[in-house]
Amino acid sequence: MFSILLISLLSGCAQKTKIAMLQPAEIDIKAKNIAVLPFKNDTKTGLAGKLESSLTRVRFNRKPYFNVVDRQDIKNTIKEQRRQHSGLYGENSEVEVGSLLGASALISGRILSITKNDQRHREKRRKCDKSSCRDYTVNCEKRKISLSANIRVTNVTLGTVPYSDSVNRSLTTTHCSDDQVMLPSKDQASQILAKKIAQDFIFKLKPNYKHVEVTLLESEDIDYTDREESLLKNGLKYFKQERINKADQLLSELLKSTQFKSYVAAYNLGVVKEAKGELAEAAKYYHLADNLQIEPVEEINQAVNRIQSSLIRNKQAQSQVSRNLAK
Repeated sequence: MFSILLISLLSGCAQKTKIAMLQPAEIDIKAKNIAVLPFKNDTKTGLAGKLESSLTRVRFNRKPYFNVVDRQDIKNTIKEQRRQHSGLYGENSEVEVGSLLGASALISGRILSITKNDQRHREKRRKCDKSSCRDYTVNCEKRKISLSANIRVTNVTLGTVPYSDSVNRSLTTTHCSDDQVMLPSKDQASQILAKKIAQDFIFKLKPNYKHVEVTLLESEDIDYTDREESLLKNGLKYFKQERINKADQLLSELLKSTQFKSYVAAYNLGVVKEAKGELAEAAKYYHLADNLQIEPVEEINQAVNRIQSSLIRNKQAQSQVSRNLAK
């Protein structure tokens, strides 16, 4: 489930690889069943609908990561709550609505502002033909449209607010008299910006992969036999060809053959283990390489620091995924 993606490449003489490390959700709402409530002042942007649409498309290992409450059920429940409470509807009512809908978390908020700023200016141009060139200026207009919204997440089950903040996005477009660029209207731009806000926010709610470039060590650090040189060379070659298990086999044999005294063998095997998602094993070999080195080796120093953070963050991410993908 938590396998690490691998992309190998060559950079100069050093073989490098990009390892995709699983990162926990930036905003852990600790909930699977989510309801997106209508946003206040949201008639022009449809931000709530865009958040709901983005939520329904969230997948992890091709499985839906969230259960999203149907919008019509939300509308009917809110309407009934308003009827029972003489039209009053506030944050306490939202939590009650969430409970009635079976939602363990609510996303709510409001549109704070939509602004448009136009600035006129002139730009220089040069046009040349076969005999001469001439300079001239054109009239231009720069339009900046900004959208600001508040988004709040309430965990109904725990009674907490894991997230509440204002988000801002802007769209700047320039049109000059000699081009065919169309300046977007305020409504058009606010739709684009609302979609961007929704996508960026929903991305933070689930674990994702972060790519890190790692350099492999290609030169032996101790005297290798001809066979050991072959094991190193071919182990890295298989790694480049994404034959990860074969690379694991050859580099493991190399480390044993050197009686666990080659930090190059230990480090490269650590990279292979990290690429396979076997982080505890990777940490073991990185620390072995670190203990074997006399002078500092930058690649090993980076690996030792990276793997400690990776172990913690991967554990957090796995916990989140297990919770949300559990049947």
